[in-house]
Amino acid sequence: MTISYYHLSRRQDILLSFVLFFLMFLLGIAHSQSVQRPPITGIDHIAFKCNDLNAARAFYGQQLGLHETEISVAEPQKTAYLRFDVNARQHLRLSRSLTGTEDRLEYVSFMTTDLARMREYFLVHGVRVGELQQDQEGRLFFRLADPDGHVLEFTQSVQNKLPESAFAQNISRRIMHLGLYVQDAQKSDRFYRDLLGFVEFWRGGNTDSVTNWINMRIPESTDYIEYMLAESEPSEKRLCSMHHVCLLVPDLQEALNLLAVRPQYDFSLQPRVGRNNRWLLNLHDQNGTRVELMEPHTVR
Repeated sequence: MTISYYHLSRRQDILLSFVLFFLMFLLGIAHSQSVQRPPITGIDHIAFKCNDLNAARAFYGQQLGLHETEISVAEPQKTAYLRFDVNARQHLRLSRSLTGTEDRLEYVSFMTTDLARMREYFLVHGVRVGELQQDQEGRLFFRLADPDGHVLEFTQSVQNKLPESAFAQNISRRIMHLGLYVQDAQKSDRFYRDLLGFVEFWRGGNTDSVTNWINMRIPESTDYIEYMLAESEPSEKRLCSMHHVCLLVPDLQEALNLLAVRPQYDFSLQPRVGRNNRWLLNLHDQNGTRVELMEPHTVR
């Protein structure tokens, strides 16, 4: 009797363990489904590395005319980064952290309406995320890495309080998209499309038979990211071009007129019609980072 009772108890324990495991599995699925992704409402800012803040001022502040705000840290006379405001919700950040030939792109920041829920959404889907932090401007954020190792930031930011006159000299008042080097589009799709809800709306290439770029719209926005595809590891110079920011200009000729009277403009730079049939002009800062100026409409 003792032996049969022992075996019966063991079978019951195994069955009970299986039932508990199955219930926990179902609860996990239910929890992941109950945490809905909050809206992602656009690009907040893009951070690049540079080796000379004065040269950054000359390019982003004087040539592009973007309003500059210097953000300092606690130590006297030390600048954390320069912020160049494109509009009341978007800006560029330049930090003096470039020490060699490393990637100029530091991170990309997206806006969401609920930062805590966005972080929980990643966690229940098994994505490693950093803790909530606060930057020098008082913004709350957390960071994580995408499949290619790019640092992504999510922030719940508010519009700055700059007057409209602060943007009077801006060559552009809108960050339209940003470019990210992508090694495997399918892996990126599983992250950006399947997990975050980004939507593909255009793809193209240097020729009709090759795809070099895939445009993915941020779900609750008209801002987008651009997969920059390459079959092999890009050179330092090419990576500077692939990791780029695109600034919208209503009329490229008017933008050229403004650039022509600003200091240090390189008149050898020529506008062209891109593969998407829009007028564009590529500029580069002192460290090779590409800034693309593009019209919103196709060539008329």
